[in-house]
Amino acid sequence: MKLVVAVGREFFGWVVLLLFWLREIAGWILLVLGLLIFYECFALMVATPPRFIQVLPLTFLGFIIFRAGIHMLKVSAAALICLRTQEQLAEAGERNAVRRPAARTRIHHAPFELGPR
Repeated sequence: MKLVVAVGREFFGWVVLLLFWLREIAGWILLVLGLLIFYECFALMVATPPRFIQVLPLTFLGFIIFRAGIHMLKVSAAALICLRTQEQLAEAGERNAVRRPAARTRIHHAPFELGPR
């Protein structure tokens, strides 16, 4: 059973890493695509007869795609920070588990208490 758990954790770790890289790549692709759409809007605006009506929906689309790319990059950066923090907490927990015994905690029956203790 321990072998199945170890293999499952290893596989899950690879899936998490793959999803992180897919988000990162998708974010950069969307960001560049949004910038290309903005460039196309600029090219339509400086054309000999400016095409205001064609540019408005294209600008809105470019804005949405650009913001989606920025969001994907923020999510992948947050995922990387969370993964590194989990690793650091696991290492710190292993080091501190040997030094001191587990502390006793007071169990509350409610999320908060009213009045003095």
